[in-house]
Amino acid sequence: MRVTTAAALGMVVLTGAWALGSLTVSGQGNSNRIAMLDDCDPTDTTFPPPACVKRGGDVTLAEFNALLTTGLGPSLIGHPSWRNEPSHLTSRAGRKITISNDGGRGHTFTPVSAFGGGTIAQLNVGLSRADGCPASPANLAVVPPGSSTEITLNDQGLQRFQCCIHPWMRATIRVE
Repeated sequence: MRVTTAAALGMVVLTGAWALGSLTVSGQGNSNRIAMLDDCDPTDTTFPPPACVKRGGDVTLAEFNALLTTGLGPSLIGHPSWRNEPSHLTSRAGRKITISNDGGRGHTFTPVSAFGGGTIAQLNVGLSRADGCPASPANLAVVPPGSSTEITLNDQGLQRFQCCIHPWMRATIRVE
């Protein structure tokens, strides 16, 4: 009985150590990646083109618009499933960072000196366009759903990025 109990306890300890180690490695492995996310509903044909290609998404355009502002005045909030994950990371200078679009709509990951509005006026709600966002949608550097891009940052300090389509999608990268 004692041998079985000791063996079981040993397995629990080893499994716990493995799980803890996996969490640590996972956190380190993701430190060079930011995912642009949304949860658009591909069956909702009222989204402006191009269509949503997110499998299993459940946010309709009506819900998206209902959560665009606070409802208490002209303050932009944006739907919480439209986000960058993580919204902050720290990286060494010269290290490549992969930006992937894991959502169903196009997004940008645009460097800005200060957060602000984007290129699509209807989604700015009281914000002035950020300096890195182009005035014309034709000039947006869109990362299509399922695609990714890489950036390499060399200037130390806090760098700011936002989606110029959905300006509440913001991220910071601290470069050391």
